[in-house]
Amino acid sequence: MPRPLLAVALLAACAESPAVSVESQEAQIYCDQYLCTGNGTTIKGLPFGELHQGGLEVAGFRLAQTLDPDGNVATLDVTGPWPRILTGDGWKSGIDMKHTRFVLETPYLDENHQVVLEIMDYEQIPYWDGLAGPRIAGFDIRYTYQDPAQWPNTTVPANLCPYEEVDETGVAGTWVIMSKGDRFSEDASIIATGAAVGGYFNISCAGAVPAKLLRMRHAKAAEDGTHSTTLDQRKAALRMFTAKYCKEGALYTETGQPLTWEDYPKWSTPIRSTPEAIWTADGAKCLVEPRFAEREDIACRIDRCTTAELENWRKHGWLMSSIPTE
Repeated sequence: MPRPLLAVALLAACAESPAVSVESQEAQIYCDQYLCTGNGTTIKGLPFGELHQGGLEVAGFRLAQTLDPDGNVATLDVTGPWPRILTGDGWKSGIDMKHTRFVLETPYLDENHQVVLEIMDYEQIPYWDGLAGPRIAGFDIRYTYQDPAQWPNTTVPANLCPYEEVDETGVAGTWVIMSKGDRFSEDASIIATGAAVGGYFNISCAGAVPAKLLRMRHAKAAEDGTHSTTLDQRKAALRMFTAKYCKEGALYTETGQPLTWEDYPKWSTPIRSTPEAIWTADGAKCLVEPRFAEREDIACRIDRCTTAELENWRKHGWLMSSIPTE
């Protein structure tokens, strides 16, 4: 039985596994298992990679309170890729959210069962289509945890996304994106979209699936007057990143696998590479050679792509993935 791998391929420009600084490595050795972030390339990425802005519990964590930069209670609203807070002085967004704090409650922690996230900085993150115009809100978010190795000075600051040495096409691995538009499950499915998402929103690091889908415009949160995708297109992109070739079952990839693609709306720039697969909402329509797994280990039967299919792939699917050549 193939081993499911909950990871996605990095872009060719970031083909190596995420590097972690010595300080971050030491911090993660001792940090509470529920606070340690993931490697930034899984579907959720963080233990609280999804939260509910109304305070409902998600995977053992709930947003208990939002505090504005002055420490007053505020209301969080996430619309598309742009979070904002309602304060006594009105709405604040972007750089004006610096020092906003999010108080999370979880039964997994001792003491007061809380972890406090604080926005330390802000920058705009570009889409991959290279066009001028609105960008994605990116935040540098920190928290503190208890480190027994530094007793009695046990409170240690840490980046929510701790990968200082990662740079994914101009975006540092420490930057966080908060967005709302699609809900994801760990098995690479979109379980709700648009209004059906309700108050749920995603928190993702550079390299995680929600961030990738946003930056390539295959996300409900990234829609505008000139960029729109169907649910099937977004499902196809999610399956492509996670190598979910079959309609159900395993994800056949690992961290650091290089990947490029062409998409149906021609928002991507093809580069020299070897075709891998043509993708639909149900998985791979056809497959040349998988990027990581052995073909015989894939649980379902997938026909090999013909030359005619590859040359006219838009007649058969929503995206075509490729493996970069040396």
